[in-house]
Amino acid sequence: MKSFLYALGFFLLAPIAGGLLAGIDRKITARMQSRFGPPLLQPFYDVFKLFEKETIVVRRSQNFYVWFFFNEVSTGFAALKTGWYISIIEFLKELLIIVFAGMFIIWPLALMIIFYKANDTGAEKMLRFLCLLTIVLWIVFIIYFFFSSGIEKFFYENLKNT
Repeated sequence: MKSFLYALGFFLLAPIAGGLLAGIDRKITARMQSRFGPPLLQPFYDVFKLFEKETIVVRRSQNFYVWFFFNEVSTGFAALKTGWYISIIEFLKELLIIVFAGMFIIWPLALMIIFYKANDTGAEKMLRFLCLLTIVLWIVFIIYFFFSSGIEKFFYENLKNT
């Protein structure tokens, strides 16, 4: 019973504390910029204003889609919930491949920007960043290529237990 009261108190007090902290942050930011800033309770006013807005429905059929495809969405969520660790690892692999392939587009564009840029320091910083990014991507790619089975086995076994 005591833990239930703590949880209930947390769910009631956390939004209030968060709103007050956001208001204090806005006030401090405004004072640092030599402005008065919004009132302290402005985040709460924003939330109340959001709740007062009317619901916009683009098409009446979109309400039907929610109920019609509910079974497919819940089945997909259940499948993700049972094998989420595999999904995350596959997503990270695909993301790495996309970033690595994107380097073949980013490098020529960056070289054109560097060639036509009037500011030498900006061009030098961009070139350093791209070289560093390329080196990091190659290191990650080489490590994954040689140790992928061990890495996947480690993540599958450890994430499956959580």
